[in-house]
Amino acid sequence: MTKENAAGKNISLETVSADSPFLLLQAIEFPVLVLDRDARVAWLNEACEAAFGYRLDELQHSRLWERLVKPECVQTARQSYTGIPGHRVALDMLKKEGGEASVVWSNRCITDPARDQRYIVMMAIDQHIEEMPIATASTRNDTRDRQVDTALQQGEVRFRTLFESAAEFIFVIDPEGTIMLTNRYVSEQAGYKADELAGRHIKDFFTEKSKDVCECNFPVLRDRGHTRSEVEFVCKDGRILQMECSATAIPDEHGSFGSFLIVQRDVTERKLAAQALADSERRFRAIFNSTFQFIGLLSPDGTMLEANQAALDFAGVDEKDVVGKPFWETIWWSASKKAQKALKAAVQHAARGELVRYETEHINANGKVIVIDFSLKPVKDDKGETVLIIPEGRDITARRQAEEAARQHQRESAHLMRLSTMGEMAAGMAHELNQPLTAMISYCGTASSMLEDDPSVPAILTDILRKSVEQAHRASDIIRHIRNFVSKGNSSKGPVDIDSTILEMTELLDWELRNSKVSITLDLASQGHKVRANGVQIEQVLLNLIRNSLEAIHSARISDGHLLLKTRVRNDDSIVVTVTDNGPGIDADMCKRLFEPFQTSKESGMGMGLSISRSIIRAHKGKILLSETSSSGTTFCIELPVFEQEHD
Repeated sequence: MTKENAAGKNISLETVSADSPFLLLQAIEFPVLVLDRDARVAWLNEACEAAFGYRLDELQHSRLWERLVKPECVQTARQSYTGIPGHRVALDMLKKEGGEASVVWSNRCITDPARDQRYIVMMAIDQHIEEMPIATASTRNDTRDRQVDTALQQGEVRFRTLFESAAEFIFVIDPEGTIMLTNRYVSEQAGYKADELAGRHIKDFFTEKSKDVCECNFPVLRDRGHTRSEVEFVCKDGRILQMECSATAIPDEHGSFGSFLIVQRDVTERKLAAQALADSERRFRAIFNSTFQFIGLLSPDGTMLEANQAALDFAGVDEKDVVGKPFWETIWWSASKKAQKALKAAVQHAARGELVRYETEHINANGKVIVIDFSLKPVKDDKGETVLIIPEGRDITARRQAEEAARQHQRESAHLMRLSTMGEMAAGMAHELNQPLTAMISYCGTASSMLEDDPSVPAILTDILRKSVEQAHRASDIIRHIRNFVSKGNSSKGPVDIDSTILEMTELLDWELRNSKVSITLDLASQGHKVRANGVQIEQVLLNLIRNSLEAIHSARISDGHLLLKTRVRNDDSIVVTVTDNGPGIDADMCKRLFEPFQTSKESGMGMGLSISRSIIRAHKGKILLSETSSSGTTFCIELPVFEQEHD
């Protein structure tokens, strides 16, 4: 081949002379590409053909990035075309028959003296190519073996040039394992000088465990001509490198194995990464199975992949009893068809990327009903597609019981407060009840006397009897109202007419208002709308606000005390009740903690009235707040939602 032909990039094994460096590249078992100064493919070894499916004649005149490199990597390939020793580049390569391979290449610059031509040698130092055939010395024909042997003998300088281009540890050893030759990369990475390596047995640089591996592999290598293993290489500074080791026999002209080529690739970082992954998995498992929450993993279609120990113990099952089944068919959901149907729908929502959360009840292994705060959380990939669903459950039974206990305590506290209020109103109630009862007795006595003296029935008797009945009714109403107010009852809610409740309440407070000389104005305009409420509790809140106003007016010695009660409908979805007085107002510091327990400005007050009132209104999904206060009066505002089924 002439120099001009070499520039034309047409190089094949048949046209390569025995002293050509390309012949030595053919013996390397990893993919090797040789490019000319224009980045066109000049030559490739058998391992490269096997890896990507192209023959040399199919790639000649083609630049590296025209057929072999994915479009996304073309710019990287252009920029990385360099002869700087040790330069590395990662490229996504294309196979002839379809498919891709991610390869890390190491670049070296070599010169072929026979052609006076400079080339760039790209050697694969790390590849992920499925089922990539490996070309070894044992698969080459005897003629090619003799060419390699001859080249090694006659082209020592050129051989070393190629030797030094590899980014792996390369050793040539004799049949006994003595090191005959090493490349520069060994010295650079391991710290040994060449003369510290030559003449020593290769296993001297292995750990004790790897020495045993070496002893076991040597007979196989001598017999078959090729072995693979993993060894631990000890550097001069004591570092231990994890190496993938490939040993290939180099036959002489008679076919005998006179030496062996040992190629070792550093996989320490890969091993460390694998170990870190394993450690991370162990930590994940420890957390996954130690948490008290119930956690699992589902595929997007709802198939159970994993469940933690807490979830398994809850139902008294093993993982094999639930893994592989649709989640809604597992034992946790078997007690209710309705729950299974709801869960199946929830999984479909989660598969679309939605977070689903709701409360549900389950029966544990002991037959106890447990309240679970349950959620389904989607896990998405980089494209936003749901790849996993995490079901998670927390036992909130104790919390729900505590909340119920708190509500019961609230009912008891409200009852005590009503009793306390009734104690303060006892004198007024006694006076109010005494008048109608006395009148009834008087009228009934007079009627009786007149009936005894005159057999005829005078007109006045009818009037007296009528009045007696009216007073009796009034007494009955008052007694009934008081009885309802002080009875515990229950916390059931129903439609309540706020305007009617206020009218009945003011009748109950009539004597107290007159005795306090405080006038009251009612501006009721709820327009027939009702709220869903417990009437006694709402009445209690209003009584507390009114009595607070009366006490404030009395303590400030205001002679013309006045109260204004208003009701309004806001946006057709809530009713607002305001209680306004002309008292002295509330201190600014007290305003900040007005609704906190045990906060009061009254000498004999308990400081619980407004706190309990706020709890009652919140339980009705409403709001109570101090709307306005000044030295000329105070306004409290209560807002309650309109009863949604009032027109049903």
